[in-house]
Order: sequence, then C-alpha cells, then structure tokens
Amino acid sequence: MTRATAALQREQELRKHPTPTIHSSNEEALSADALSKLL
Repeated sequence: MTRATAALQREQELRKHPTPTIHSSNEEALSADALSKLL
C-alpha cells in the first residue's frame, strides 16, 4: 500500500467519523498535501 492510498483511506475514515478537532483538520491538511503531490 502506498502512502497516497493510506492517506485516501484515512480521509474516508475521517469523513465517516467526523471529529471537529484540530487533529482532524490537520489530518485533512496532510491528506490534501498528499493528494496535491499526486496531481
């Protein structure tokens, strides 16, 4: 499994179980960063 795939799965899990915390928003930022590197 690649890091990008792991990031996508983490993002999907976050969408399933939204937790309005600084940590979750940071995770989303990391996922967005990983996706931007793919494009």
